[in-house]
Amino acid sequence: DWPAPEAARALAALLAGDQDDPWIRTAALSSARPHSGEILAEWLRHGPGTELPARVLNPMWNTLLADTRSSAQIGVILERLIADGQAAEGRAGAVAGLLEAMSRHQQSLETALNGMDETHRAAVRERLKTLVRKASDLAADEAAPESVRLDALRLLGRAELADSETPTRLAALLTSQTPPPLQRAALRSIVSLRQEKTPELLLEGWHSHTPALRGEIVDALLSRIDWSRTLLERISAGSPKPTELGASARQRLLRSDDATVREQAAVVLGTPSPERARIVAEYRSNLPGAGAGDATRGRLAFERVCATCHELGGVGHAVGPDLRGLTDRSTEAMLVAFFDPNRAVEPAYGEYAIETRDGRVATGLIAGETANAVTLRRQNAEQEVLSRSEIAELTATGRSLMPEGLEQNLTPTDMADLLIFLDATLPPAKSIEGNLPAVVTADASGAVRLNADTAEIRGDLITWESTYKNLGYWSSEEDNATWTFDTTAGGTFEVSAEFACPADAAGGVLALQVDGQIVRWTVTPTAGWDDYQTQTVGTITLPPGRHRLVARSDGPIASALLDLRALVLTPR
Repeated sequence: DWPAPEAARALAALLAGDQDDPWIRTAALSSARPHSGEILAEWLRHGPGTELPARVLNPMWNTLLADTRSSAQIGVILERLIADGQAAEGRAGAVAGLLEAMSRHQQSLETALNGMDETHRAAVRERLKTLVRKASDLAADEAAPESVRLDALRLLGRAELADSETPTRLAALLTSQTPPPLQRAALRSIVSLRQEKTPELLLEGWHSHTPALRGEIVDALLSRIDWSRTLLERISAGSPKPTELGASARQRLLRSDDATVREQAAVVLGTPSPERARIVAEYRSNLPGAGAGDATRGRLAFERVCATCHELGGVGHAVGPDLRGLTDRSTEAMLVAFFDPNRAVEPAYGEYAIETRDGRVATGLIAGETANAVTLRRQNAEQEVLSRSEIAELTATGRSLMPEGLEQNLTPTDMADLLIFLDATLPPAKSIEGNLPAVVTADASGAVRLNADTAEIRGDLITWESTYKNLGYWSSEEDNATWTFDTTAGGTFEVSAEFACPADAAGGVLALQVDGQIVRWTVTPTAGWDDYQTQTVGTITLPPGRHRLVARSDGPIASALLDLRALVLTPR
């Protein structure tokens, strides 16, 4: 509270000397508002040897900009930040943090420099250009510390400092030789610049991007409608392949708020291989009747065909997805998974080929990444760790690790046995009075109403509430409900939910899986737990016959997902 300059110097000394003590740091920062400009000026007078970390500087920038009197000093402070020759290595993060704080407070760089004459402003702008050039060199310098390179990348992501070549220089870091934290930082900086060529830069090296980086690239492209259109155009041209996006990204495109994106997505996504689709159809028509099969023979078929990559019931190797968590075990979903594995490849289980600098090629799925190495996992759970320095090229094959051609190893009878074996590994459904799971049949119009009392219920907390005739206490990611139903005619069905959910619980995601398709719906609020409403949640396409629909949460549940009274499938 002391307004004298000595107070600012004392606070600056505390922050410089005891910055690792969270109590001293918090106390000093809480007193900084009347003195923020003077504290920063005091720190800058001591030069680059007394750098303050981001945990001190970031709140200090916000304090400075919130104080009208101190914010007038921004131009002077910025000038001092970049005055010395080592600014790129010592102060890139500080300048980036200041510019980020200015954006949050709706202040521009030009406004900060307004108090200077034109010659002075020109000199500051020139020093900023020099700083950016040095930051660009540092970002690409493999010998520089990772923290220094990350600070440089933050600075390069500031649009007010970027030139036309900055995104291209950043994109050069999106390679398998670059540690993941730096790849992510370069990606964020490219996206923040919002240039027209951003989608092309992000997709240019698609075949060499790892699953984690691909997921972040797709998320970035889906954040803007025009970028989503470019992504679909590239998919239409052949790269990426539709199967490489992942189910969530495909669903977001197919349900986009933009009609053009929805129409493009419907055309270019999800077109199965005609040959694979024919084999799936043949097995569908030649399978023995529902319930036919033998679990003992199915276990033997699993050991013979599946155990090299899947573990279940103490048999096999955990390479591919954990089948114990597989909720959609419908006949159609299993037929597609076995005989058309490349129709929808989840990014985490796509095959990669790595060529080493000595000419060897190793293949498998990417089981892990560190700053210095990539781990490949192959059949029988064999693993190989390759250092980034020995990788010449990393390429996604666009295929699932699960091979095509299993029809040569499995007869329709084998498949029926496998389906029974897989079903036998499901945990038993709960037994609750009033909940009577049954096969639901379509009505005269072809519509199917899946009431809560006809579902198989599994999970820790979910239950059938006879008072409300609903599935309630849906509070865990393990909670799920499964319906078995028959359709009289194939076609497209509109799916609607009859549900209740107050505003303080809404926002969770309900996922509906049926025949290998997934509908995801963000639960909207109703007036309360007693206010039931009906809302359309998506569409699915089904052939005639028997199906299994699994409802579960997609991700964590904050308090409760919803109370669900029924799902209704109405033919279009």
